[in-house]
Amino acid sequence: MKKATIILLLVFFNNICQAKYRPLILSELIDNAEFIGNGTIINVEKNNIIVQFSMFHKGNSKYKIFRIQKFKDWTCASRWAEYRIGQEEVFFFSRNQNRKMVILGAGNEGEMPIYKNNVIYKNTIPFDKTTKNYTIGKNEINGYSFSLDEFKSGIEAYLSNKNYYQNWNKKKSKMTKKLNNTFLEKLVFELQ
Repeated sequence: MKKATIILLLVFFNNICQAKYRPLILSELIDNAEFIGNGTIINVEKNNIIVQFSMFHKGNSKYKIFRIQKFKDWTCASRWAEYRIGQEEVFFFSRNQNRKMVILGAGNEGEMPIYKNNVIYKNTIPFDKTTKNYTIGKNEINGYSFSLDEFKSGIEAYLSNKNYYQNWNKKKSKMTKKLNNTFLEKLVFELQ
């Protein structure tokens, strides 16, 4: 009886996760973000973090400090680490219907740690053998690494010509022309 109950609960929670959670891909993060910026957490509150931004890749603001609602871990997704002062990340965020700043993605896709001048994009594809494990402090994150320069130029290129990248795979050439940017290659691959 115990085994049957446990199996039933696992199936139930698995179905909930599959029904409610689909990770945002890079193009969706960029398209849906009001702001994309490199920032450092300077304070951690109960429900929010205070982030000081050094640069914005999308969105303009005279303010460099934002209060952003924390991502809350749930059954199907968790943040790569506990929030701590000093964490450097790229944040994809927007105002919600209550005008509060929120991080994009039900799986916290809109927070990407900056580690050794690289942006780490968390893997959301099960059994992907092209990813690596990165240890940041005491935490490990499995994903893809892009240099800050490549990440920035990739976002700029995508924003300046979305249709070109969104239709890349529909062309007969199918990647015969190199993109020369691993961030854009990943973005285009996700659009397939």
